Amino acid sequence: MQHEQKTLEAVIKARSQVNSARTDTQKQQAQNMLTDTLKSLFMVVERYPELKADAGFRQLSNRITEIEDQIADRRELYNASVTIYNTRLEQFPDVIIARIFNFTGRELWKIDAAHRQDVEVSFQHN
Repeated sequence: MQHEQKTLEAVIKARSQVNSARTDTQKQQAQNMLTDTLKSLFMVVERYPELKADAGFRQLSNRITEIEDQIADRRELYNASVTIYNTRLEQFPDVIIARIFNFTGRELWKIDAAHRQDVEVSFQHN
């Protein structure tokens, strides 16, 4: 029971860090931490097959899927915006303004290979 509580607390903490992240690096680290904690949450759920039948859990599972889709959409939007921004920093006349005000390029959002792997969750009761 204590492991389950720690897992839920870790998810809440990771979500809070995502909301409070300011720099690109902090945002990436927070998103990766959230992904890891969500994997842990699904592993906890795997141990309790009666949860899958619970309407509240089904609703939570659907909501997590929606959030993961939204995060993926935001990552795509961020990378598209960074690409446009970086391109404009190199085009005339924007390059003049960029140099005057010391604008620098941004890094694209990169996801570690470990975070790209799907989490295997089995709801089969042995």
